[in-house]
Amino acid sequence: DDPRFGNQSEWKVAMKDAPAVAGNLMCWTCFCQPCALYDLRKKALGGTLENYKCCQGYIWPMSSRAGKCGESSSPEFCLCLEVCCCEGCSISATRMLIQDNKNIRSDPCDNRIIRFQNWLQLLNCVCQIAAALTDQAWLDNAADIIQCIAFLVNCTVMGCMGAQMYYELDDSKGPYAGPGNSAPGIQDMKS
Repeated sequence: DDPRFGNQSEWKVAMKDAPAVAGNLMCWTCFCQPCALYDLRKKALGGTLENYKCCQGYIWPMSSRAGKCGESSSPEFCLCLEVCCCEGCSISATRMLIQDNKNIRSDPCDNRIIRFQNWLQLLNCVCQIAAALTDQAWLDNAADIIQCIAFLVNCTVMGCMGAQMYYELDDSKGPYAGPGNSAPGIQDMKS
């Protein structure tokens, strides 16, 4: 079902490794999402917004209208709206753009992380609706707890995804080789 599964290249760093490899970029994306998402899209488009389209045409229902909504006359404003109002769609579109441009296949672990995040968002929505339709205090409390968990997971996953993309777009970095195989040696303490 994944059109990118057959691509030849791999991400330089998997999402699960992003906090250890690029923790600063993860924090930047996590805590300053609109700014980071704007910067990521611009970098993914080669440093210019000349070819910018709403969600780059990847996200339905805008896929048929992408490029026809006046983006060419004011791409900066349109991208600002996209990253502020549709963060999830924006980061997903940028990720797919990078995968297509660099022929990167989808990582099964990354997909599981993203699906878990999506499932939590759906669970949050269902619980919030159920809490609104009933007059049960315990359900209100449970919905609020699930909302907090979903928010934290969403921020973390988007941070990891952003760090992964920043790392990928930095041509000076090679593939992440993982932690070293040996522990540091014992050091002599001299007085």
